Amino acid sequence: MCQFIESIRLKNGELFNLELHQKRVEKTFLEFFPNSNAFDIKTTLQNIHLPENELYKIRIVYDSEIRTLEILEYQKPNFSKYKCFHIPSDFNYDFKFANRQIFDQISKNTSKDTLAILVKNGLVCDSTFSNLIFEKSEKLFSPAKALLLGTQLQKLISERKIQLIDIAENQIKDFDKIYFVNALNPLDAASAILL
Repeated sequence: MCQFIESIRLKNGELFNLELHQKRVEKTFLEFFPNSNAFDIKTTLQNIHLPENELYKIRIVYDSEIRTLEILEYQKPNFSKYKCFHIPSDFNYDFKFANRQIFDQISKNTSKDTLAILVKNGLVCDSTFSNLIFEKSEKLFSPAKALLLGTQLQKLISERKIQLIDIAENQIKDFDKIYFVNALNPLDAASAILL
């Protein structure tokens, strides 16, 4: 049975984007567990003492029910450069699967200060752990072919803060900055790699 992950930002006692996380859980249940009811994240977390200071990652692993729930201190990664990795053209990650074997393999071959950018069919899609935002002349763009539509990316799209475009590998150098965004790293707190 497939397992899935939901990672939620908890900062100074506040949970972020619960509605988007809940929608993703419900979409996963409809696709993979249609005979089961999706768990409610807010209800699940109400019975748990959550830290009220600093930044934490709430990591839920589930299939038709929650298998593990962890609250982990989160240390934001710091990248100074990037490296592109080509992934198979038939690779699909529309859902946030717990099996991250291809991402883990790439990460093992990347230094801690290097953001691993994934390229599929010649187009930039994501990093091994985040969506990507590219800045040029103070305008923000994200790859139209993201592997997974993350909660932060969904939020930025709905707020009309970014434009989705195709970005070829050889066009990366044409931008001014690259940001990595995910549930734990919103754009307003994201560090940039200067190009």
